[in-house]
Amino acid sequence: MTVQVAEQTLAEVVEYVLETMAFVCVLPGAGSDDSEAACARASVRFDGPCRGLVSFRVPLAVLPELVSNMLGRQSSRGLSLEQLQDGAGELANVMCGNLLRALAGPERVFVRHAPDVVMGTAAPLAAASVRVQLDEGWAELGVTIEEDDLACGSGG
Repeated sequence: MTVQVAEQTLAEVVEYVLETMAFVCVLPGAGSDDSEAACARASVRFDGPCRGLVSFRVPLAVLPELVSNMLGRQSSRGLSLEQLQDGAGELANVMCGNLLRALAGPERVFVRHAPDVVMGTAAPLAAASVRVQLDEGWAELGVTIEEDDLACGSGG
């Protein structure tokens, strides 16, 4: 059985993490529909009271701004591919932690695995997801949760 997660919960998590870590403003609206854009997709698997996958996706054109903001740099020039991949992975990891806390509460213990980052993909997230609008582009957060002995919650 797959647990359903409310879009509002996903939107709150992606907005909180992007605003506090990458210092970008999430705007009202669902984000542009340029689904064919080359993207970075970072996914984090988790195990615990339930198991699943959290994925964060952002156009490659937007990622350098997010990462340079996270690193406190004035410019995104000169960022290495490794820095971009690490930044995308860290955003996904923090979003995963925040989402699990929102769904299951702070007392439940989860193991998060190292992020898997794919650069240049245009494939949409296969899970339930939400897209948010940024000043220059969009970002998307998705999750698939498989229920184990203890449910994570409905995210409502």
